[in-house]
Amino acid sequence: MAFTGPLKDAHALAEGIFRFFPDEFEPRSVLAYLRADAGQLNSAQTLLDGLDPDKQNAPIVRTTKACQCLHNGDAEGAQELLENVLTEIPDYLPAMLLKMRLKAGRSQWTQARHLGEKILARAPRCVPAQHILGTLHLARNEQREAELRFRSALGVDPDYTPALVNVAAICTQQKRLDEAKEFLTKVLALEPTRPTALTQFALYSIGVGELQRANAIVEDLLAENAEHISAKMVLAYLRQKSGDTESAKRLYEEILAKYPESAEAHFNLGLIALAEGRWKEGWEGYEHRFAVPQLGLSLRFASRNLWRNEDLEGKTLYLWIEQGLGDQMQMWRFITRLTKMAKHVILGVSPELRRLAEACLPKDISLFTPGKENSVPMWDYHCPLMSLPHRLGIKADDPTGDPYLFLPTNATERARQLLQIDADDQRLKIGLVWSGNPQYQEDRYRSMPLSAWHELAVLPNVALYSLQKGPAADELEEADFPIVPIGTQLADFLETAAVVQQLDLVISVDTSVAHCAGALGKPVWIALPAIADWRW
Repeated sequence: MAFTGPLKDAHALAEGIFRFFPDEFEPRSVLAYLRADAGQLNSAQTLLDGLDPDKQNAPIVRTTKACQCLHNGDAEGAQELLENVLTEIPDYLPAMLLKMRLKAGRSQWTQARHLGEKILARAPRCVPAQHILGTLHLARNEQREAELRFRSALGVDPDYTPALVNVAAICTQQKRLDEAKEFLTKVLALEPTRPTALTQFALYSIGVGELQRANAIVEDLLAENAEHISAKMVLAYLRQKSGDTESAKRLYEEILAKYPESAEAHFNLGLIALAEGRWKEGWEGYEHRFAVPQLGLSLRFASRNLWRNEDLEGKTLYLWIEQGLGDQMQMWRFITRLTKMAKHVILGVSPELRRLAEACLPKDISLFTPGKENSVPMWDYHCPLMSLPHRLGIKADDPTGDPYLFLPTNATERARQLLQIDADDQRLKIGLVWSGNPQYQEDRYRSMPLSAWHELAVLPNVALYSLQKGPAADELEEADFPIVPIGTQLADFLETAAVVQQLDLVISVDTSVAHCAGALGKPVWIALPAIADWRW
């Protein structure tokens, strides 16, 4: 039953049969396995102790003992027991499933996936196998494939709480918050005290801006179990976002003391170090970003020929896109340096930045835009753009603040037409951007409504120009102060940069336009939250 339908049905059936036949080997041993699998270790052991001595070596008993070992952190003991069982019975499903969990827990994804596929070939409705395969996809940031696996599990067992929690996690990360709430409501109705569900509810609460509720949830969880790592991670994040970096650092260090491989703790300590100006330590922590699933980043080409500061003489280096438009422009400051180190540089560039890169970057580099060129030219090494400061050993006093993008003179003609600036107009020309990408997980902490800028319009001798693009530009229709709409007419960042070049000042929230203005050497004021990104 555990391999063909809902687990609760398997538990109910096993419990019912055991009540009628408490001394029979099969009902007692199967129930012991199911209870051990559910983490009810003492109850499982009591059932095992009631078995005849000559039955203690049965496959189901050894598998149950392996399950107990795994729950108690004895992975080696679990593996030894499972290998013994599978040597005797290679296709014994309970042992195969437990071995799959063991492999997945050790990040041995290929072996775990192979086991899962074998299990599903024999038992297509095996809910735990579908779920574990989903977690393997999730660990590789393959959210679409992960969600399909979790939903397949829920198609067999709609009340399977681990899958409900994981679908809620994906929905939260993708800002599908209404769906996340629906799944969390269901799982908490089924198991109101389930720690993983409560932790995910705390993350959902952060997503909708309910930080106090999130804090209360994880503090309650930690009061029950001070070593609850997921709850401690959320609490550390909340402390970090509130500005209490000392408490956050202490919590992350406690996590790393027990789980030294925690990429999320390393990454967040790196962000704190960068914000505090400890750049060497910060860049090292920042390198863990690809192993943090909720960031949604993937390390392309795995580690094959990844540039780690090897000598580039006579070599071609491919720099690929990993994050947003502003991040790309921020890293362009290092391109000229790299052209002096390598025989050739290939730069990945988003379509919106392509013409700006062609106009402003060294002419001896090659540009690669996904969807424009069919394939990347041959390269010897590759490197994600945001790893350049780490590879180049950039220190806090290295960036000079000097401009590093220079527009050709013919790029400004259209900008003058759009701005319609009269030669006699002596007003201060200010470009405004009030909102970033709404899909960004923390957009609620950086974007603001256009109406918040009303006071600028009443200043004397000021002309306001909107550089805003995207859905937030619709707010211009309701603006009750004069502002010239320019952003929606700009085709790409070459045109944006040309307009910025003609202005006296740019005022922006944390967006790519701020990076563009800075790269051009144009005065820019950035409206930041109280706890800002490390870049600022």
